[in-house]
Amino acid sequence: IGLLDQVRAQRKWWVIGIMIWIGCLSTQTILRNQDWLSGERLYRHDVRLEPKSFLLHNNLGVIHYSNGNLSMAKINFENAIEATPGKRYGVAINNLGVVYENLGNVPLAIQYFYNSIEANQYYNAYINLARVLLKQQNMEEADIIIQKGLAQYPTNPTLKHYKKILKNQNLKE
Repeated sequence: IGLLDQVRAQRKWWVIGIMIWIGCLSTQTILRNQDWLSGERLYRHDVRLEPKSFLLHNNLGVIHYSNGNLSMAKINFENAIEATPGKRYGVAINNLGVVYENLGNVPLAIQYFYNSIEANQYYNAYINLARVLLKQQNMEEADIIIQKGLAQYPTNPTLKHYKKILKNQNLKE
């Protein structure tokens, strides 16, 4: 066999190897794309790979909440809080408060909204807490929360709206 034949044989094996490699990568891509068929499927898959990711647990909780599965949302928000350093992930704490509010446990929801504000000053916690306090006609406490929220987020339209509600309420009295 001549040198040219040896080069051709080696090239053939290189080409075969590259084709196998491309085939493997293509298969992996197709399998991963299946995970992206829905948010729930994606987060379920990824949380199995990274069970300590507070973001994945929180995002999966949001999916469950959106689908009306409050018990699974609650579990995932609790897992997100547990996975967070210092257990101070204000977003998941607030989200857990929203779940408790929807379950009818408003006092516990209020506590979670306060905890979220304490942990991270999360803007939705100010909004949710103010909304619940306004519903309860607790105008003084609502005013305090709205003022604190506007001090942190002065352009927030929902907090501004709640401030107008309070102002109109005070004008009626």
